[in-house]
Amino acid sequence: MFNQSTISVNSTMTTYSEPWYDHPLNMQYSEIEEKSSKIYSFFRNKSFRRKSMINKAKGEMRKVIETLKEKKMKKESDKDSGIVDNFSLSQEIEDSFYDKTDLFCQLKMERDTELLKIHQATRAMELLKKSKHHDLSEELLIERILLESSSRQKMILERIQHLGYSETKKRYCSGRVVISNVKLNVKCNDKSRLEEYFVMQARIGYRMYISKPQIAQNNKVQFKDTIIFDDLETNFNIHLQWYRIKLEVSGKKLKKKSNILNKVCRITFDDIHTLNHEEKEVFQTSFNLVGELNLTKEYLAKNPQTFELTSTSLSSSLERKIEMDLKANDVLIYSKFRLFLNVGKMMHNQIFWERKWCVLDGERLKIYSYPSDEEFGQTPDQLILTKEVEITLSDPQCPRKRSFSLTVVDRKLFFMSENLEEFQESTKQLNFVLKNLRIWNV
Repeated sequence: MFNQSTISVNSTMTTYSEPWYDHPLNMQYSEIEEKSSKIYSFFRNKSFRRKSMINKAKGEMRKVIETLKEKKMKKESDKDSGIVDNFSLSQEIEDSFYDKTDLFCQLKMERDTELLKIHQATRAMELLKKSKHHDLSEELLIERILLESSSRQKMILERIQHLGYSETKKRYCSGRVVISNVKLNVKCNDKSRLEEYFVMQARIGYRMYISKPQIAQNNKVQFKDTIIFDDLETNFNIHLQWYRIKLEVSGKKLKKKSNILNKVCRITFDDIHTLNHEEKEVFQTSFNLVGELNLTKEYLAKNPQTFELTSTSLSSSLERKIEMDLKANDVLIYSKFRLFLNVGKMMHNQIFWERKWCVLDGERLKIYSYPSDEEFGQTPDQLILTKEVEITLSDPQCPRKRSFSLTVVDRKLFFMSENLEEFQESTKQLNFVLKNLRIWNV
């Protein structure tokens, strides 16, 4: 029904390389897409800001910062027996005030955009339910909009709530995780008049992907998209969720009359067109969560073909074991050293030593004759470190102190440091690189 595509998930918004739907919707859905496109262009254009919106955002951010200030002042007050410094607010928060305000403004508009999409989708759903002639495939598409926008607005709200508590961590390693060919095993009931559609959602941090609705064929539901998460830390945790919706069918066709009763909730948002504060009753999606799985670094090392869901709905036809292709690539390891080492090669059962300028740059160990060779771009003797490389301290073939060896396939090099500090630094960095290469399984 759908073609395969590759999707790179690098922000709160997902850019698809092809449309996620095959069925044209009516004018109500076209209106949603047209307005959404204009809204996205609005908040992505950083040079255009409405004064009233920015002032409102600044006011909200000041409230956040004042709350942080009060907490810090209270803490200082308790610590210093009532003596409070009125300027106890950290310099970091003060310096980042305008940056956070600008980000808050953008995030707020993104969230208002998603809420507006929910409102517009609700209007379209109401018209569809009143219509005597409509296909439930249109209703399926609107249900997916409700699911996606609801998930995204919650994610954006979570990011807004954590603006005042963001931390900058030094990164030592990052990589790309690729998820593809996901297959669910389901128990199909041929006599049932209900057709099950499944949607897959993948999220890490503030990046999210949501699939197209898929139906079971031969007791399997296959998601053909290739999902790419770039620039992940080693301790990543990708949260996968699967949602299901049931639609009643008559023979091989979807029934014209809807069997879905949507739950109603109330939302408030600022209309980006009118800047009016709106309060609306909207539909909640009828997609239900039926399965979850957390992907971590442990799966990369095991490289399994089947995975077991951590939780499933008791009423679901979804089985616990699923199939998936999971791999990592483009691993960047921020590990470096530049120092002189004695490099030895075994020849005729004897090690011949030469003093060399050794440079570790990630997974590449470059060996020059002199530092000037590196400066002038001379081609070095180079070792590409992989998960198969072995480092051996106090190699039996080399009795010298402060020495180690590296074995790459059928090649073996010996290294010796002049002092203990250089020996510890070089072996520490090399072990760190090899450890992360094994974790990422590259």
